[in-house]
Amino acid sequence: MNLEPQNKDTLKNEIKKAKISPKANPASSYDFIISPDKITLVLFLIILFLLFASLASVLFRHFYQNSEWMSLYLRLFNLDKEANIPTFFSSFLLLFASLLLWLVGRIENINKGYWRLLSIVFFYLSIDETAQLHEMLIELKPRIEWLNKFTMTNVWVFPYLILVILLAIGLARFIFSLSGKTRNLFILSGIIYVGGALGLEVLEEQLRILNGGHPYLTLTLLYHLEEVCEMSGVTIFIYALLNYLA
Repeated sequence: MNLEPQNKDTLKNEIKKAKISPKANPASSYDFIISPDKITLVLFLIILFLLFASLASVLFRHFYQNSEWMSLYLRLFNLDKEANIPTFFSSFLLLFASLLLWLVGRIENINKGYWRLLSIVFFYLSIDETAQLHEMLIELKPRIEWLNKFTMTNVWVFPYLILVILLAIGLARFIFSLSGKTRNLFILSGIIYVGGALGLEVLEEQLRILNGGHPYLTLTLLYHLEEVCEMSGVTIFIYALLNYLA
């Protein structure tokens, strides 16, 4: 087959372009891997796994009460226990949110103080989740007169509730200055987290008192719901921050 010189040159140029043209952009694939949607999906899948693992531990302990491996499984996955996998995951979520908030604070030219304040709050919550610092207030109850007026054991709820109200008032102008999506996600995550951490905690305590301190099905489901609300609230907050940074 004979080609005219002009056509030959055109064909050669096209071949050269095909050889040196870049393949799929690696950056776009990288962005897809670390996208806010994908990270949030992974976090929610972990929460779902921990929920079912904990519910399974509650179910199986009635059949394997004297089993050593079941005792280990309970300690590792039960959402009502401390210093186990769900606790460390919750602490990780809070720490992750704290780091993202600090990063936003370094990038933003305005409202740096608000971002850094939130970062410090979440950093404290991360430590508290693991070290259970709020439990110290329970030990101080006999020494503090006004706390003795409450029949609840978990008296830490009241100081924390006061702090939440003060923080909400102090941050209100900042929160409502954010864009619609970020603002709405911040508010939604706060309602879910505080509702679980404080609201359901109070409800559980009252049910324990009414039931004489003995656990039962409703109480078991409530403390699972409480932990899931806390983890879900922080995950939604992380999603909002990732979208803000994107």
